[in-house]
Amino acid sequence: MNKKKKQIIEGAHRLFIEKGFVHTSIQDILDEVKIAKGTFYNYFISKNECLIAILEYAKEESEQQRKEMSLGRRADDEELFIEQVTIRLKTDKKHNLMALFSTTSFMSDPELREFMFQQHLGEVQWVAGRLMDLYGDDIREIAFDQAVIFLGILQHSFQVTKLTSQKKHSLEEIIRYSLQQVKLIIQHQEQSSTVLFPFERMERGENERSSQLKKQIEKLIENPKMKEKMELLEFLLAELQNEAPRLQLIESVWRTLSQSEEKIEPYREMLYTLWEFIEKRRK
Repeated sequence: MNKKKKQIIEGAHRLFIEKGFVHTSIQDILDEVKIAKGTFYNYFISKNECLIAILEYAKEESEQQRKEMSLGRRADDEELFIEQVTIRLKTDKKHNLMALFSTTSFMSDPELREFMFQQHLGEVQWVAGRLMDLYGDDIREIAFDQAVIFLGILQHSFQVTKLTSQKKHSLEEIIRYSLQQVKLIIQHQEQSSTVLFPFERMERGENERSSQLKKQIEKLIENPKMKEKMELLEFLLAELQNEAPRLQLIESVWRTLSQSEEKIEPYREMLYTLWEFIEKRRK
């Protein structure tokens, strides 16, 4: 991430927690970071976009760590899954996201509400995919239901642990417990059981993601600032348009493009969407 943009994000983050999102003005951020208004608008068009950047920064950090954890390890390793869920929770804590959420009224702002909905849905989809890694494609039809159950057990277990005076359990213990409960449900669930969130319905979102990725790349190809990366972008687009995109080649291009310090926001968004595409295709 560009050094100046990171500086703005960190300064805004401090203020949002100290003063609250609603009570922090753009001028407050300018004073905190000691920059001119024009510099702020070089990176963000609004305070909302600045908040979204903070949340995306934390999400991308945890997802990068999840990816690094998986290198050289089996996808059906339950301990790997537990570690990956743990790192997301630890990253949220590191960035004080709960304190940030408590100062922000997401439901009253359509833009922030939609962003949070997509963030939450993305995590449910990730858990569903990982449950299929753990227990096989036979659970495909119930994977999203079980992901919702897992996250529900996890969330309420944390809340009850905080509210009671009983022995405090570690993150790993609670995550392992939640996974074991879902595993038992999967093992005993009948094929004819009611399914709330069928895989086919949820999978449509992945088709939309692929279409979104192609559009993002097409827009970057039209951008004169992308001249040095044009050949790679055109190759990537052509590969994605194939009936059977070669994942190994796509991942190689992603690695090359990720090494760039390019600060254009659409470029960063494309890289993130591409990474999500790669992760889903691996499954």
